[in-house]
Amino acid sequence: MELIGMSEELTELPEGWEWVQADNLCQIISGYAFKSTDFCDEGVPAIKIANISYGTFLYKQQEYLPKDFLDKYSEFQVIPKTLLIALTRPITNNTVKACLYPEYAPIGLLNQRVALIKPYKIYSQKLLLFFSKSDFFRNQVNTNLSETLQPNLSPQSLKQFLIPLPPLNEQKRIVTKIEELNDRTQKAKKALDSIPQLCDRFRQSVLAAAFRGDLTADWREQNPDVEPASMLLQRIRAKNKQTHKRKSNATPSSIVLEMDKITPIPNTWQWVSFGELITSIRSGSTAVPQDEVSSYPILRSSSVRSCSVDLTDIRYLTKSENENEDNFLNDGDLLFTRLSGSIEYVANCALVRDLANRRIQYPDRLFRAKLIDREFSTYSELWFATPLLRSLITDHAKSTAGHQRISMTAITEAPIPLPPLVEQQKIVEIVRSFLELITNVEQQYQQAKGKLNQLNQSILAKAFMGELVPQDPDDEPASVLLERIRAEREKLNNGKPKSDRTSKRKSKTVEGQGFISGLE
Repeated sequence: MELIGMSEELTELPEGWEWVQADNLCQIISGYAFKSTDFCDEGVPAIKIANISYGTFLYKQQEYLPKDFLDKYSEFQVIPKTLLIALTRPITNNTVKACLYPEYAPIGLLNQRVALIKPYKIYSQKLLLFFSKSDFFRNQVNTNLSETLQPNLSPQSLKQFLIPLPPLNEQKRIVTKIEELNDRTQKAKKALDSIPQLCDRFRQSVLAAAFRGDLTADWREQNPDVEPASMLLQRIRAKNKQTHKRKSNATPSSIVLEMDKITPIPNTWQWVSFGELITSIRSGSTAVPQDEVSSYPILRSSSVRSCSVDLTDIRYLTKSENENEDNFLNDGDLLFTRLSGSIEYVANCALVRDLANRRIQYPDRLFRAKLIDREFSTYSELWFATPLLRSLITDHAKSTAGHQRISMTAITEAPIPLPPLVEQQKIVEIVRSFLELITNVEQQYQQAKGKLNQLNQSILAKAFMGELVPQDPDDEPASVLLERIRAEREKLNNGKPKSDRTSKRKSKTVEGQGFISGLE
């Protein structure tokens, strides 16, 4: 027997097992194409492709059919704990789009492009569910997809899938062992899944401590003679006035005064407006970018995330749109997302680094600020990543046509705690060391998560190769089970008269309507 989508090394099974074509073990039915006018506000749940997720049945935007359709279309009934699989785009990211119809759900009716798989009594329902999550099943789905823009799996292909059939008692032992191991991996997964949130909290705590002056408290004690920030600010204002012809902003803004009251900082620091640390701020090119590759790249707004600029996240301009030098980036520029579809991404700030002589423009969805001294750049980037400042800015964001936007004023008037320059450098050094530790933990988390997924697949692989639990020579072999089910199916089919509806709708039904309920 040829294995569809299976590698040759999987053809050998333990003694007493059999490779069996799916339609000899299961009743497989594809859905009916109900008309749009059939659907109503309440009644029998219509099981549509939108309900089928990866291991979960979705009730979102649930649709219904009239109650009398249960009898009229009885061959398409879906009972609880039945395995469902999407026939259109059935696989994404190496995961099959299949799930169980919920245990306490009312009987539903199967709509087109969805199939149900009900095992006969010689095959465990739970074992079938585990098989649908295995690489064995996924590989067969992949192999049998139609080569179209929208890949489809035909019910006929599904019926020809091969399933390993163990003896009945061994099936029960396999299910018990998989459930036992799954409990362990779920506990491990739960522990792992808490790590990203813990890392994020620690990251926020580090930033908050840094800009309260806590991380450099010992350093200040050891360096009491460092020039205070007030002297640094005087030089900044003088430089802005002389070099950039900007009027000194000696009067603090209201928000700076408020921060000075409610957020204490070391006495050698000073609250100032961010606008005092920059020479200019402007939005970028208004030219409409294109996907066609040219020699004139321009960043997407999505390229800017907190403390990160992805210089490969680009589109392109034509030569005629590439002439304004003010729209080109330089190392040391600070970019801000001024317009985004999500409040999560608006006001993100990141420092441009490592351009390496590349000429890249930025769009009008971003602000670009140039600092009066590049020494302030990394310190400022980290400050704009703090939850405190982000909340101050995003609280004043405006929603327009489904987008969140911030004004240039929100950036320039943003308060920033200004330490002495040498202390800024120390803060950046300490924060970077902590952030590097957090990044390492996050990388280890991703590796552990991948290994856990591999472990789950290894468990299933061993289960369906007969290596998870020991074989018992006293178990009734699968060949005997097959003979019994064939005899029972023939008896049921021969004794069941065909109705007029079955004859007229033969193409809509499956062979062997005599269904024998599945095992747990």
